[in-house]
Amino acid sequence: PTEPLADIRELCTTETNGGLAFRGQSGVMILSAHPVRDAEAVVLPGTWNRRVVLRATVDLPNDASVDVYCNHLTPIFDALTFPYTGQYGEGQINDLGWQAEQRLQIERLVDQVAEESGSRPAVIAGDFNTGRAHGDDLVDEGVANLDLLEEHFTLGVTSDFQPECTHCPDSPNVSDASDSVWIDHIFLWNLEASAVQSTERTFTEDVVEVDGDPPRVPLSDHYGLRSVIRVD
Repeated sequence: PTEPLADIRELCTTETNGGLAFRGQSGVMILSAHPVRDAEAVVLPGTWNRRVVLRATVDLPNDASVDVYCNHLTPIFDALTFPYTGQYGEGQINDLGWQAEQRLQIERLVDQVAEESGSRPAVIAGDFNTGRAHGDDLVDEGVANLDLLEEHFTLGVTSDFQPECTHCPDSPNVSDASDSVWIDHIFLWNLEASAVQSTERTFTEDVVEVDGDPPRVPLSDHYGLRSVIRVD
C-alpha cells in the first residue's frame, strides 16, 4: 500500500507472487537456542497471503529431540470489506468462506504432523486465528476450528493458566474496534499436558520507539505466549 499505483500494476502483472500480500513472504520463523536440523517449509492453501507451516527438529542438551511446527493460519474476516474471494471456501463468499479455508489448513497441518512426527514428540505453535470465549473478557473466534485442533493435539499450557487475550484492543498496536481474543496457541503431540512446567503471556511491554503518541509500543500487534515444556 505504500508503493505508487504504477509500480503495483507492474508487480501484479509481471511477478509470480504479485497477487499475494508482502510479495509472497510469510513472515513465519523458527528461532532456537539449540541445534536445528531437517528444516522445511510446507505451503498451505491460502488466499491473499502465503500461508506456510515451518517444521524443524531441535536437538536438546539431554540428548532428546523434539519436532517444532510454526504457522500463521488464515484469519476469519467478517467485515464487508473482506469478502472471501479464494478457491477453498466451499462456495461461501463471507466469513464462512474464510472459516472453511482455515479449517482446510488445520486438516493439512494435522496430517503433516501425524505423517512427519509419527511417534516422536512435537510442539505446534503460532497464530491460529481461532480462539475460545472465557468469562467476560474473551470472545469466540472460529471456535469450531479450535475444537478440531484440540481433537488431535493437546493444549500446551499449565492447568492453572488463566486464559488471556493475545490480540487485545487495549494494545497501542491494535484498533479499538477489535475483539479481545486468545488466538495464539501452543499445542503438543506425543507429549502429556503434565509436561508443561509453566505458562505466561509475554512481549506485553512497550519497548519499540515510534515517532508518535504513545512514544513506545510493544513488539507486535499480538502478545506472545510462552510455555516451558519438559521433553525427556
